[in-house]
Amino acid sequence: MGMRVLSVRELYPDALEAARQWRGDAVLSYATASFRPSESPGGLTAGLGFRSASEPGIYLLVWFRESSGDTQMEVHEAIDPLQLPFDTAQALEMALQAGGAEFLSEHPTINWPQSLTLEYEDLFYSQGSVLWIVRLLERGTLEHAEVAIDALTGEVVEQ
Repeated sequence: MGMRVLSVRELYPDALEAARQWRGDAVLSYATASFRPSESPGGLTAGLGFRSASEPGIYLLVWFRESSGDTQMEVHEAIDPLQLPFDTAQALEMALQAGGAEFLSEHPTINWPQSLTLEYEDLFYSQGSVLWIVRLLERGTLEHAEVAIDALTGEVVEQ
């Protein structure tokens, strides 16, 4: 079965140019690309994440969207953790109070460590609210829980 995927290698020069306009010392942190069967209709996406070498807590997402054979580049505002009203410890405490602690008490054989992520609500297009997301996974049964906290308001966000 043949697959279609956007080339990160081909998209990288344009993404790097946009990132270097944002910060002269931008370096690639990761890249991701969607793929689908060749005969499957619909567009594709690719994202390149950059961080500042001198300020590693600041990053920028450059996304590419293919539609009707044309690929469009979108540069999205970076999340600056220094501008958020609370950090990981407070976000984790909020998530535990919002159901995370109950999940942990019901799953005593959970494997550690678990994860806490800072990301956009719509990660693929860097849009929507900025969220702290606690993801809990019990590896034996694969039961999981996810609690999202709005990084600006501290409110629990339904996903």
